[in-house]
Amino acid sequence: MTASIATTADSVPLPKPDGDFPTWLPPMLVKELRQGLRTRGFVIVFIVFQVLMALLLMGAIVGQDAALPGMRASISTTINGFFWTLLTVQLLIVTPARALGSLQLEMDSRAIDLLLLTRLSAWRIVVGKWGSLMGQALLLLVAMLPYGIVRYFSGSVDLVSDAQICLALLGGCAVLTAAGLWSSGMSKVLRVVFGFIGIVAFQAWRPMMVGLGVPGFGATSPVVGSDALMWAFDAALLLVFFLVAAVRRVAPLAENHAPLARALPLAALLSLPIWARNGWTNVLSVQAVFTGVFSALLCAVELSNTRLPMLVHVRPWQKRGTWGRFVGRFVLPGWPSALIFTALIGGLSALALQAAPGGSTSSLPGGSRLLACWIVTLVFGALVFPTLALALFPRTAARSATSLYTLTFGAMSIVALSAGVMAAAFPLRYAALVLYARVLPVSGLWLTVPKADDLSTKAVICQAVLLVITFAVVAWRTRDYWRHVLGLEARGALEKS
Repeated sequence: MTASIATTADSVPLPKPDGDFPTWLPPMLVKELRQGLRTRGFVIVFIVFQVLMALLLMGAIVGQDAALPGMRASISTTINGFFWTLLTVQLLIVTPARALGSLQLEMDSRAIDLLLLTRLSAWRIVVGKWGSLMGQALLLLVAMLPYGIVRYFSGSVDLVSDAQICLALLGGCAVLTAAGLWSSGMSKVLRVVFGFIGIVAFQAWRPMMVGLGVPGFGATSPVVGSDALMWAFDAALLLVFFLVAAVRRVAPLAENHAPLARALPLAALLSLPIWARNGWTNVLSVQAVFTGVFSALLCAVELSNTRLPMLVHVRPWQKRGTWGRFVGRFVLPGWPSALIFTALIGGLSALALQAAPGGSTSSLPGGSRLLACWIVTLVFGALVFPTLALALFPRTAARSATSLYTLTFGAMSIVALSAGVMAAAFPLRYAALVLYARVLPVSGLWLTVPKADDLSTKAVICQAVLLVITFAVVAWRTRDYWRHVLGLEARGALEKS
């Protein structure tokens, strides 16, 4: 009797709530949307921005009737500026700021462990949170569109241009939100440091392009039109990079996300021949600069990883034979594997500079390919030098490798800044200080790039000697890592036999 009742009860489907999310949506996205749409942050922003825009438009409509004809254009300009300011604040500030504490809240409450015990992978968790925030940002954008239509009737508004700007703002929101998810798992000190670096980089990006002579970044020639494909490609690379970095924060140690992360700078490098083949010289120059900065950032993140490989990381590459094991050396977790990957990226970057079209060398330091290749070598040395701290202080590196790497790199950068400021203030007294700081690995890069044409042969020799010594010491400290990898491969061979 009990069995029959249970069977009958199990066969009766449960009623679905009216107006619920579709069942085909990812469960993590549904969970985050249900929670996000009810939070105070979303509701308050939604209501406040609607009220502000409604009051502004009502005041503008009333003011236009009483205003002089010459004042109506000024009122229309004010409405446009206020409209785009609110959209920018919503998409580029509010939404990424909400992502800053998203993953950290799950990790502090130990809810992330419960999520990983289900069938949800780390990718589905992170992408679900990112998709939820983007859905809320899209809802905020759609809620503001009626005010854009009112602007169309109150003045001359280009709807196509407005649509392009909205798409650009959504793209920036997607990248910054992913960056917020990545930084949410960091300490507060690192958040402040990376936030400061991001602000400085954003402010210095356009002046740096103008100083390098990159076409399209002049005062009267903004980058528009055909360059949209390049910006979309670069934004996609940054988006995937930040999402992979965020997934690493919550993924189990058995998962290896290094192959996907390290494929990104290779994709950026392989895109350069495509731009060159199509004859887009201005796009090629900008893409080359972006590729260098992006590759350096990714290599720095990979070099600050102190994880040891596991058998599950080695086994897939071992099954592919000799070439598979060789390729696997470049994509294993840990900074020793990232070291040879960084050397590979540096070599490919130097080859790309040598094979660059003649018209694109105008943006290189001094217009010299050889000098540009040497600067690539200095960048490689600057990225490798902080790994000395990871190798010499393994216990500290095991607790906070990223902090130790960033602190070492920052300390050497401060040496370059201090030497440059002191030499500028007292040239006769501290001129020799700049010469000494110029040959050190990290400070030498910052002091060489602004005055690359003044680099002497003696300085190049000293820089080369220190780079060789640094790389030799770091390579020597990786021998235990590679012994561990060989032991894992031997275990995999025994299991296979």
